[in-house]
Amino acid sequence: MMKGKINAKQFEKLLSNLWWIIPLLAILVYIQSFKAGFTNWDDPWLTINNSTIKGFTWENIRSIFAVKSSGTYQPLRTFSYLIDYSIGGENPFVYHLHNVLLYALNCLLVLLILKQFMKNAAALIGAAIFAVLPIHVEAVAWIAARKEVLSGLFLFLSFFLYMKFRKNSKISLYIFSVLCFILSIISKPSAVVLPFILPVYELISRKPFKTWWKFILPYMIPNILIIFYFIFFAGTSRTSYHSGNLFYILLTEAWVTIRYIWNLVFPSNLCPRYMVYSFRKVNFLGIFSIILNAFIILIGIIKAKRYPRISFAIFWFYVGLIPVSNIIPISTLMADRYIYISSFAYALLLGVLAENLLKKAKWGVLVFLLLVTVYGIQTCSVSSNWRNSYTLWTSTLEKNPDHQLAHNQLGMYYIDRGDTLSAFQHFQKATEIMPEYHQAQFNLCGAAYSLGKFELAIKAGEKAVSLEPDNPEYHYQLGTSYFGINDDENALYHLNKAIELKPDYRDALMNKGTIYYHEQDYQKALEIFYDVESKWEPTPILINNIAAANYMLGNSGKALEYYKRYLELFPEAPDVEIIRRNVEIINGRLKNQN
Repeated sequence: MMKGKINAKQFEKLLSNLWWIIPLLAILVYIQSFKAGFTNWDDPWLTINNSTIKGFTWENIRSIFAVKSSGTYQPLRTFSYLIDYSIGGENPFVYHLHNVLLYALNCLLVLLILKQFMKNAAALIGAAIFAVLPIHVEAVAWIAARKEVLSGLFLFLSFFLYMKFRKNSKISLYIFSVLCFILSIISKPSAVVLPFILPVYELISRKPFKTWWKFILPYMIPNILIIFYFIFFAGTSRTSYHSGNLFYILLTEAWVTIRYIWNLVFPSNLCPRYMVYSFRKVNFLGIFSIILNAFIILIGIIKAKRYPRISFAIFWFYVGLIPVSNIIPISTLMADRYIYISSFAYALLLGVLAENLLKKAKWGVLVFLLLVTVYGIQTCSVSSNWRNSYTLWTSTLEKNPDHQLAHNQLGMYYIDRGDTLSAFQHFQKATEIMPEYHQAQFNLCGAAYSLGKFELAIKAGEKAVSLEPDNPEYHYQLGTSYFGINDDENALYHLNKAIELKPDYRDALMNKGTIYYHEQDYQKALEIFYDVESKWEPTPILINNIAAANYMLGNSGKALEYYKRYLELFPEAPDVEIIRRNVEIINGRLKNQN
């Protein structure tokens, strides 16, 4: 051997010391996230508007981990937000930093797993590609998608520990693996796939069934508990199939799976929410997709002995998609975040390919470096769209001008900034694209009311109520819109309905009292206003209304008392001069009476 050269063993050792490149790469491609804010897509109600994360108290912790009667059980995600809030309050930097660091750890674990399948050089390439995959942007740059990287962290760690346990039989590794799996499930229930991946790993390792079946059973216990939870407590966000029946949803999801594969490899048109319409009849696209997916799976089965790692990657990919395949109906047909766990298969496949290519041509590493570079640039570009709500939804509309969700959310962005006219235009567009979009109809009702377009507000409100008849917010907004055209009868009907559905609905009670005042039934109005005063903190409009109702009933002394209280509580209010004049007028009348 010539002096200065290193042998293959030394080269592998050198590469093993370069593990830090992977988490560093993951952080670098998401460095723009550190300047990003919260988006208006689920971020606020999960974080800054979530009272359970505002204080590291036993009450909040108990509330976070308590079993709920509805919704998915993901307490670890909420607990992670509690940590963020305790550190940085409402500073979005802390939340984004947490997401990116979790992702960096995910990527490091992917490297450690790949090293169990291949040599260091190929593992580094596979992990580097995983770190820069553009399809991961939604899972990392979106604060509300914390569950993906959190669940992924514990799932990958659980799998890695299981692999190590099967090699050295240390029971402590096995126990920690099971515990990590439980943590993965309570981060996101779709982690239930791991107990179905482990047998495939054992089979491609060619170990006798009798030597490993008993190790799989403990992983099944959390799965049984999750199934029990969904059956008896939470249910799912949908009770029926998007396509009407199971067969058509299988056609649809077969096509969605092909789109996932395309977006994974050629991520040129990624989107926060895809316009996927479920098939409702047999068609060429659905049948072709089923045949293509079946062919890929068949290749995995047939070639399992000769190419075990490739077969394992194929089964990992498909098993990982089962929870989001809508076999059990869920709200969304397709989302980039749904493929997060399955995307490990792509890293494994490319790692295997790199290992074989590097054996034949050392220049092959340049091909993969180019791929990492291209993916990295795309990831930086896509992640920049998540800076704030405006950049997210405008970039979405550039790709798909008829994206109803983007129009609705952009409308909400404009509402927050006081631009009601722009908001109205986007809400109207969303409802034109999808008339059954009840949230957009509700938002259109509110924006139209604010612009004085009462008839349009009523039309949108009636549509929203017809779609969601048990939503108190919708009834409230519709009732308020009827009040705008002085239709007190319909206004009271919907306000009473809102109060029936939500007895502590303060705004609905206030508007109901205002209608009675408008009808000159001052006694009823006063009773409602006093009821509100007894339950909530006083507001300028409440104290003013109580004073005015008392004055109209001839209770000048009581009216004077509340007007003075108004001045004491709200000395900086805009109409304070009007209130002072009212005090002077009442004082003058009381003196004349005396």
